[in-house]
Amino acid sequence: MRYLSPFILRNGHTQTLMAHLLAGPAPSVPTRRHRVDLGDGDALVVHDSSPVDWRAGDTTAVLVHGLTGSHRSPMIARIAGKLYRRGVRVARIDLRGAGAGFALARRMYHVGRSDDLSKACRLMASICSDSPMLLIGLSLGANIVLKMLSDPKECQGLPIKGAWVACPPVDPAACVVKLQTSAGRIYDRRFVKVLIREYEARRALFPELPDLFLKHAMNLRDFDEVCTAPANGYRDADHYYKSNTTATRISRIAAPTTIVATQDDPVVDIGPLRNLKETLPSGHPVRLVIHRHGGHLGLMDMNLAGLRSRIDDAVVAWAVDCAKGFASLGG
Repeated sequence: MRYLSPFILRNGHTQTLMAHLLAGPAPSVPTRRHRVDLGDGDALVVHDSSPVDWRAGDTTAVLVHGLTGSHRSPMIARIAGKLYRRGVRVARIDLRGAGAGFALARRMYHVGRSDDLSKACRLMASICSDSPMLLIGLSLGANIVLKMLSDPKECQGLPIKGAWVACPPVDPAACVVKLQTSAGRIYDRRFVKVLIREYEARRALFPELPDLFLKHAMNLRDFDEVCTAPANGYRDADHYYKSNTTATRISRIAAPTTIVATQDDPVVDIGPLRNLKETLPSGHPVRLVIHRHGGHLGLMDMNLAGLRSRIDDAVVAWAVDCAKGFASLGG
């Protein structure tokens, strides 16, 4: 992906906020919902959009959203719509407790829920017989994709042919520290506000959940210490972060994988990715692309139609090229 930020957009906060504010309405595509049982009483929902001319053996793309997102997140929905129109079947995952599956889970998704993603991919593989599968992850969802790809057991038997991820928090502890700086607090507060609201709504559905007396003044690390970690079997926040760090696991990934990040990302600490870029051997299936500007899930550009995110263009072009390659090999 080649990208040169317009001069007026060479600021990570500007990029991040413009991408959020100018997202526009989410496009709609015909969708069928599938429930995925997760083996512990919880379930999640997959939103499956199959083009009219799609046939068994054609490509399926699995999309994974970020923190406080869902299948309706604007970038996820835009990418899904563009891929659908190009003949690629699209499965948008609502991670555990998100979107349409909110009332189906007592526990919540988190930065390392790769086991849940594996189960969702297995369902789609069973539905889409003999079809090559591509994984696309954004932010938190990007880290989940990388964690799954680094674990042979979670990938075993799945027809995964490649992955494309943007802005992955490959070192969650470092990202939380970054969010506690003055520049990061605006994002930290937004995340915590939404997460607390979601927990309170979940507790209304499941009164047996503990009353944690969550306070909006807490930061994301506080929330993870009090809620995320214990709810998911971790000793504390540090244990949760360490267990779900992918920076040290990416070198194990065998599937062709593109990781896109930016140096001025105000949410994700990309230091580990810079280090990894220097140490990955030539010919490794993981390709790291680090742009100087672009913010968090921004990479905004301007054309005659106005502002747009180049992430959409890049991931759609990659997926369509892969699909053409698979079709050629199949023929």
